[in-house]
Amino acid sequence: MNRKLHIGGQVKAAGWEVLDANPGPIVDHVANARDLSVFPDHTFERIYASHVVEHFDYNGELVATLTEWHRVPQKLVDRMRF
Repeated sequence: MNRKLHIGGQVKAAGWEVLDANPGPIVDHVANARDLSVFPDHTFERIYASHVVEHFDYNGELVATLTEWHRVPQKLVDRMRF
């Protein structure tokens, strides 16, 4: 099964798991978006985040977060779809 992660999601969509810092009725994973260490490498087919990166400090925190987000999706070759 291909898993998909929506970081900071506010709406539940079929086939997507929602990660948010606050628990709620649609939240599957309560965690800080900066730290996805609860997931092994290449856990998700894809990840999606909208209106999230602007909340990270641009002096290191953003780069570290994006690096972490890059670790969790499946291998790049597997992710490429045109």
